[in-house]
Amino acid sequence: MSDEHHHHPDPKPEAAPEERAAWHRRFGIDANNRAWALSVRDRTPEQSREMLALAYVAAWHWSQIGTELQRMWATMLLAEAHALSGDGAVAIARADEMRAFFLFRDNAADWERALAHAIHAHAAAVAGRDAEHRASYALAAAAVAAIANDEDRRIVADTWRHVPKPADAPIGEAAALAAKLVRHIDEVATEPTLREPLYDAVSARLAVGTAARKLGASLDTVAPGKRACPYHLHHAQEEMFIVLDGRGAIRVAGEMLPVRRGSIVFVPPGPEYPHQIVNTSDEPLRYMSISTRDMPEICEYPDSGKYLAWSKSADGSGFDALNRSGDNLDYWDGEP
Repeated sequence: MSDEHHHHPDPKPEAAPEERAAWHRRFGIDANNRAWALSVRDRTPEQSREMLALAYVAAWHWSQIGTELQRMWATMLLAEAHALSGDGAVAIARADEMRAFFLFRDNAADWERALAHAIHAHAAAVAGRDAEHRASYALAAAAVAAIANDEDRRIVADTWRHVPKPADAPIGEAAALAAKLVRHIDEVATEPTLREPLYDAVSARLAVGTAARKLGASLDTVAPGKRACPYHLHHAQEEMFIVLDGRGAIRVAGEMLPVRRGSIVFVPPGPEYPHQIVNTSDEPLRYMSISTRDMPEICEYPDSGKYLAWSKSADGSGFDALNRSGDNLDYWDGEP
């Protein structure tokens, strides 16, 4: 450990919870800042070991008192520290975890997503995952260039310059255009859904970070005998499902219609077409969902009597509410 740091005694066992939280916060920030500072400069072997150790120190402190966001920042730092140390297996595992969080987080800052893509590209390069390296590198190039604040962009660029460039990566305007328009179904961040006994799936939101305005798309892989989401209907958005692998059924309007590889299902909005795709086979079922983004939207869930109402603008602001259909208020309730 560098002589720039000193031993910090543990808080006394009888310390109040707020005193212990302040202790964790103070030294979590100290370790985090020092590790990031080391990550963006030339290091001696001793300083590289210090960087990795401090990344774990920061992660431990945030695990004690941090929010989920702070824990994911710590995971991001661990991914970069392991990538810089040449440990591709650990780096990519940490990078996959934190990137999924930041890509699926609706209010993630532009610099957070840019840094997530950059570090994921670095981890993938060190791990030898060439396709993911290319995809994340292109996304990072566009995201870094799009950071609105000059200081945020400069800070992220300090990390970005350490990311190896793929041999066949598009450059300049071509890279930015590819990041806005092109996705590959095997090179996107995934998010698991597991809720026994019915739901077990892995999903990827394909349009996140693209220039798409009127269309959304996702890729779902559903375990045998399971489903990805509840039985529901849309009042505004129209959907299309394309079965890529496997067999199953679409439960729609009280019927079970069989589907298999190559099946294309069209579901218009409206109460006539509540629907849910079910894997009725003993093998994984993989399908793509494509939908319009009409807003405002109301989604009903007939099995549970719930409804979800939401509307979002281009800047991410908006409204959403999830309630049961019978929980209605009087029109004048709460009004002065």
